[in-house]
Amino acid sequence: MLGSDLHSVGSRDLRDEAGTVVLVGFDEVAATASAVLAGSGLSVVHVPAAGDALRALVDRRAEVVLADAKAGPELTRALRARPEHAATHIVVCAALGSPHEVRAAVDSGADDVLGIPFEPEVLVARVTAGFRAAQWRASEARLRSLVENIPGAVYRCACDADWTMQWISDEIGTISGFPASDFVDSSVRSFASVIHPDDREQVERNVTEAVDAARPFSLEYRICRADGETRWVLERGQAQDAADGKRWLDGAIFDITARRAAEEALRGRQGRRSAIGRGARVARTTRGRGRPGTSGHRAQPPRRRTAAIRLGRSPPAGLARVARLARRGR
Repeated sequence: MLGSDLHSVGSRDLRDEAGTVVLVGFDEVAATASAVLAGSGLSVVHVPAAGDALRALVDRRAEVVLADAKAGPELTRALRARPEHAATHIVVCAALGSPHEVRAAVDSGADDVLGIPFEPEVLVARVTAGFRAAQWRASEARLRSLVENIPGAVYRCACDADWTMQWISDEIGTISGFPASDFVDSSVRSFASVIHPDDREQVERNVTEAVDAARPFSLEYRICRADGETRWVLERGQAQDAADGKRWLDGAIFDITARRAAEEALRGRQGRRSAIGRGARVARTTRGRGRPGTSGHRAQPPRRRTAAIRLGRSPPAGLARVARLARRGR
């Protein structure tokens, strides 16, 4: 190795260290480049070829790779083919007087091309920028993974009458039947156009009230799918004021059609049970009116039977026998 600040692969475990650079090749300027980077507080791992760099990246959390013109293009193509290294920032160094080396570096997909010879300050500045870019990429990848695993459509839209989408996740295609690209900048249709006509005024009113009060909003409404079907959605969001003075709405939209159907079915069952309960109470009340000692219309039959006797109808058998015995006694 070419200096006290230059570490060979395996010399020590750098997995828990931040700011690690893998230096690939650079036989003639390796010591100089390593000293400059180490002097800036970075940890440097030097390997001779592209294959060694791939093995080093498996064991070390390196965010930036600095490669010479010989190893750079091959290494760049190999890293771009591996999703686990998608966030790695690749700087390929090429001789300023060699258009062929510069073109090969650019065509391979390198993030940056640094001319040789270089000033130490330029090297540090480019590598530092590479760390920022790598960290931004890693953050973006985590956000993308999070969005892809949310069972809803995440969005940012303008706070306008059309709800013009700046960005919306692909899940909106599953919910609405329209691809996300249709809604971005309202290029094909506005999001407002798929809200059910009977719900548009309510949606606009509720969101506007929440934005004016600087509070989050949560509302349920219907949308009209591409296939003509009506779906219920739950939308939750909040207004965000950007640095450019624009106001955006950030939120998520979830399909709750199944939940609404289940709630409606439950209400139907509860309604039927209530109706059955009312019917049972009426039946018990009606039966109770005909019991001995109770008042009501069911207590009238004896009076009706007495009236029948007065009107000359056939009396009960017991009373007829009493009448016959009375006649014989006379």
